[in-house]
Amino acid sequence: MTTAIIPPGERRIPLLRRRNVQALIWFTIAVILLIPTLFPAVWIVLSSLKTSAETHTFPPRFIGSEISLEAYRAVFGRGNFLHYMFNALIVALATTALGVLVAAWSGYGFARYDFPGKGLALGFIIAAQSFPRVLLIIPYFQAMTALKLTDTYVALILAYSTFIQPLCLWMLKSYIEQVPRELDEAALLDGCSHYGVFWRVIVPTIRPALGATAMLAFLTAWNEYEFALVLTSTERVRTISVAVAYFLGEFTTEWNNIMAASAIATIPVIILFFFFQKQLVSGLMSGALKG
Repeated sequence: MTTAIIPPGERRIPLLRRRNVQALIWFTIAVILLIPTLFPAVWIVLSSLKTSAETHTFPPRFIGSEISLEAYRAVFGRGNFLHYMFNALIVALATTALGVLVAAWSGYGFARYDFPGKGLALGFIIAAQSFPRVLLIIPYFQAMTALKLTDTYVALILAYSTFIQPLCLWMLKSYIEQVPRELDEAALLDGCSHYGVFWRVIVPTIRPALGATAMLAFLTAWNEYEFALVLTSTERVRTISVAVAYFLGEFTTEWNNIMAASAIATIPVIILFFFFQKQLVSGLMSGALKG
């Protein structure tokens, strides 16, 4: 009785087919899971390309009968729209830089040193984060009014930092705890100070984590609405999130204009994510793995 010998090339074909089928199945599952996430973004873009009349039709149409740019012309026709985006960009970048810097330094202290009241301080940070953000608007408004800082960049940056820094602190603290202490000890033996260890050892090591944390902080500051609405009273420092709400009319709403403004407002976020996506993924993955 003879045994047929299958050439190696023919044995690879069923294996490749199984892998292709598995890849197709996982791709299909990923697309199905992404539909609820991507649908609002697709709807915003398609609605911004409709005429005002088509946005009020019932039942609503997913795709308009023609592509219209009248909404974008109306948005850019308001001369202050780009100014609102510039305000939001300044506040978001300043808040992110301040939040990540303070959170990295304080996270290093909490992760590496034991001091009296450490547990109490961490507990206070958690307790402060548990309060709904809306409840803090009135105290902040009163404080900024007393300091004569309302309707300024400083008021928005300070207000945003209060809820962004604790988030960044907890994220960076967990990342720094994963950095081996032997690196700190080796740097100290080489003559580095504790400040030098932080800047020369810790910061380069957690660079992906810093990028991921900065991305989340920027998104939080860019999308913030309640504090920006209360702490700004003129167009001088009004941000884009508040400006979009002003497209709502008293008797009618031009939905295509709102969708166009929303689509334009997402462009800086998309650009930022495009340049920092590797740092974001690396930071999230490094936070998920230990050892």
